[in-house]
Amino acid sequence: MEIRVHRAFSGRELDAFVDSFLAGSPAVSSALESADLVFCEPDALSALTPMDGAVVVVLAKAPTIGQVLAWGRAGAWEVVDRAVPMACPSAVVGSVLDEVVERCRKRLARSELVESRGVGALLGEGEAIDVVRVRIRRVAGAPGVTVLLGGETGTGKDLVAEAIHYEDPGAVGAFVAMNCAAMPAALMERELFGHERGAFSDAGQAQEGLVQAAHRGTLFLDEVAELGLELQAKLLRVIETKRCRPIGGTRESQVEVRVVAATNCDLKRLVKEGRFRDDLYHRLNVIQLHLPPLRERGEDIELLVRHFSKLFAERHGAPAPRITNGAMSCLRRHRWPGNVRELRNAIERLVLLCVGGKIDEEDLPAGLRAREVLRVHDRQTEVYIATPLEDASLEEMERQLVSQVLGATRWNKTQACRILGISRPRILRLIARHDLRPELS
Repeated sequence: MEIRVHRAFSGRELDAFVDSFLAGSPAVSSALESADLVFCEPDALSALTPMDGAVVVVLAKAPTIGQVLAWGRAGAWEVVDRAVPMACPSAVVGSVLDEVVERCRKRLARSELVESRGVGALLGEGEAIDVVRVRIRRVAGAPGVTVLLGGETGTGKDLVAEAIHYEDPGAVGAFVAMNCAAMPAALMERELFGHERGAFSDAGQAQEGLVQAAHRGTLFLDEVAELGLELQAKLLRVIETKRCRPIGGTRESQVEVRVVAATNCDLKRLVKEGRFRDDLYHRLNVIQLHLPPLRERGEDIELLVRHFSKLFAERHGAPAPRITNGAMSCLRRHRWPGNVRELRNAIERLVLLCVGGKIDEEDLPAGLRAREVLRVHDRQTEVYIATPLEDASLEEMERQLVSQVLGATRWNKTQACRILGISRPRILRLIARHDLRPELS
């Protein structure tokens, strides 16, 4: 690995010292902004702005302990006493060079993560997804700014949150995610903020919260509308003060964390109804990104279909099936109410059930072969479902309708009842009669 070195000094004596320091190392001269290793004199340290992650070595004559500590706080990784020219201990040289190599490897690993989990993870060639990529890069360049992600379920809000994190050059901490809808309310506070030992009856030992775990990184709160009002107030305080106190604790810790929240609800309506804090809404809504539904990304469907078919074929040890033009036309025509998540699940099912290495129109479920779509909705939710084929029986039409509405609402039976205009006992009977299960919707 070639080490890029910048010398922020002048003088033959120091040049000779550095040449001796680097003897046998594959080093090349570099500009300050792209250097891996920087040598400087004490007076130049405060004026340096090397690239993030560069190792800075201060060359000083007979430094005192106080000076060494002060230079360390100012950004120096090592202070070398050059009182006796070219007499730097080999242990110090090895330590510095090992640190340079380790930081270079970390930067390389991060660049690979950015490529695979940054905006490159968002598949698509259409204008709608291009707009999202541009906005992600802009947001990532604004350290610590909170982001509110909106859009229908299944549009990839978790991928966008990850992309913001990995595209942010200052995010050196972890990406930590919590689904607020999947967490019992009683456990949510201790998961977010952690707790001290003895804070409650079963707190046998202290536990770090997700907020602290995301220090210098990103905290992603999916389904943020599910947070209770009391917890919303505590989250607001963390965002505004950048301080966090665990349950049962007396001391607060400093936390530098970017909060990315996501929801498919109308938070403005929830604010009016008193179910979401107005101040937290405005604090989260500094930057808002709306993710387009898949039905508005028709030019991307074929790319996504081929990507998922190859992915699942490799995962299940099968050759990637050939998808006929007729089948692809049906897939393009479908409204995909569950968006990319629904498409992904549909392709995995088709790959697993594929016979003969080909997926034709006849291999598609009846719902995907439908020629038209039907828009059904209540006051809160709009769902697009495929109309059954003309030759389907009434019982098959009923099964398809109930299955698609349940799938579009992520099996929220209360919501599905409102859309279908039926009672809860009735939908439970329909589910049992048609043997419907979440994995089949």
